[in-house]
Amino acid sequence: MTLEEKLVNFSKEIKEKIDGEYDEKLSKMKEDNDLKLSSKKLELERMREKQIQEFDESNDIRVKKTISLKKQDANRQISDLKKEMFNAVLNEVTDKLTDFMKSDFYPKYLNDLFISTESSLSKGNYEVYVLRRDADIVKKIIDENKKENFTFNLIEIEENILGGMIFKSVEKGFEIDNSLRFKLDNIDNDIHASITKKLEVGNGQ
Repeated sequence: MTLEEKLVNFSKEIKEKIDGEYDEKLSKMKEDNDLKLSSKKLELERMREKQIQEFDESNDIRVKKTISLKKQDANRQISDLKKEMFNAVLNEVTDKLTDFMKSDFYPKYLNDLFISTESSLSKGNYEVYVLRRDADIVKKIIDENKKENFTFNLIEIEENILGGMIFKSVEKGFEIDNSLRFKLDNIDNDIHASITKKLEVGNGQ
């Protein structure tokens, strides 16, 4: 199973975890918010009936403002829960990637990644950006997979790409980002979308 497949499977597991672990919390929060809003509306209706003769435009504005503030508070709670859920999931995914990079499978992953990317390129000169930590491994991979009319210049970088490699064509200027950071960012977007959709449904939107 490739790293991409592992990440996709793990992402699915995370979504299932979100569905189970946070359902009760989200349901209770929604129930509390609905109860507070219903109670406030009932109180305001009673005030309206009792003071109907002296209820003027300014009173009506205050009623709307009170309900608006309650809704804002409910939305803030939803936003806080979203951040909490996202950070918990992202930390788990990052930990999984960190463990993978320390494993014996990581050098093979780099080798397969280089070969698959190289096979998709046309002949020419390329810069290959890697972390200093991975430089010796990737240099050996490049030396062992030399092809005629291909040149790969290894460049060590300090940027937090987590791992993997980035290819850049010297002649054409295009870039192929096969870094683990890029893959993680794509998973981030998927997690964000999943959590946002779930909270919108849970909030009755």
